Amino acid sequence: MSNFSPYKTIAVATTFSPRFKQVLAEAKRIRERFPADLHLVYVGEKNEETTKKFSDALTALQLPADSMIHYQQGDPAEAILRAVAREKIDMIVAGALEKEVVLHPFLGNVARRLVREAPCSIMLFTKPAMKPKQLRRIVFVADYSEDGLQALKRTLPLAVAESCERLYVIRIITTFDQARASIRDDAQ
Repeated sequence: MSNFSPYKTIAVATTFSPRFKQVLAEAKRIRERFPADLHLVYVGEKNEETTKKFSDALTALQLPADSMIHYQQGDPAEAILRAVAREKIDMIVAGALEKEVVLHPFLGNVARRLVREAPCSIMLFTKPAMKPKQLRRIVFVADYSEDGLQALKRTLPLAVAESCERLYVIRIITTFDQARASIRDDAQ
């Protein structure tokens, strides 16, 4: 583990889905690469049952029992984004559903919104594991902003710590982007 940590706070966007503990295990592994505080963001009510589920999961995975749990209400994506902004989270770890329908978004609605709007790094796992493996490939979705550049700079130490084989930096180009580029080319 290096002295430099690009991630001071890591949050798990969580539900009690069948993959809950796997996503939490992936977050633990990322957290072990960098000294970071662990937060959990749960959209739902705090009650005896949810408190026990979190306590049991943290104990089973040997994570700090005093990890912050933020209970949020409302639309899942909006609630997660509110907690992330308020707590100044550096990275969100979440599960993501893959969609295999042609001409439809690759990610589910919540994950897609987090990727578009979160003010921090996002680590999505489509196949989280209880015994996580090193990340062989990391895909970084880029834009040409200063925030995008800073996010890429934070991703590089993660790629090094993971000894990843490939770091893909991609830019998603929409039909609107293509039309705008065409207009610029025509003007020149």
